[in-house]
Amino acid sequence: ERNSKFISEVSELRNGSSTTWRTYSPTEAEAAQWAAHNTRTGNWLPGVQLKATVRERGNQAPIRLADSGIEHVTARTTEWARPEQAAQRVQGRAADELESLKQRHLLSIEHNADLANQNATLTQQLTALTAERDRLGAERDRFKTERDEAVQKVVERTPAAERLGSQQRQQAEQKRQSRVFTAGGRDGTEVKTGAGEKKREPIPGHAFSGLVNGRDREREGMER
Repeated sequence: ERNSKFISEVSELRNGSSTTWRTYSPTEAEAAQWAAHNTRTGNWLPGVQLKATVRERGNQAPIRLADSGIEHVTARTTEWARPEQAAQRVQGRAADELESLKQRHLLSIEHNADLANQNATLTQQLTALTAERDRLGAERDRFKTERDEAVQKVVERTPAAERLGSQQRQQAEQKRQSRVFTAGGRDGTEVKTGAGEKKREPIPGHAFSGLVNGRDREREGMER
């Protein structure tokens, strides 16, 4: 039963009830022969209805069916059991399978053609995107070169003492800071000046004494 591919059944229908006999066969021909033998040799009562089927295992739709009176079902199953009938059946199934294979083959060819067209389209798109990427990269490099050249020209035209980060500018900044003094608040704290300068105190009692003194110091620096 485990290795059988076909199921053959013969059912007796009488008084609203049915009795079924079943067997498993490795081939369709053997299943048909079993159905023919059982319908021909069965001890059937007159007037009963018989139903004989042959189907593939796992498929409920029968590939052979006879459903009628005893004589009709017996005649049909006897035809099933003839070698030429079995051969025709096998040949018909082989033809159906061949046609199915042809259809699948055609569909496969069409699908492959679609895939080839899609591949060609994707290749064109990839080529275009690659060219665009290279063009943008070349423009980026050109702009960078032009920018670097412009910056270099500006640097060359700028005096060394005015260039950001240059040693000459740093030295000038240090000299300028050495002349700058730091002052305290408005409360009359001591004012530090450069070397050799006199100390000046804020003007007492004046609200803008710090500002006035600061301007005096700037004027003194300019006079130097």
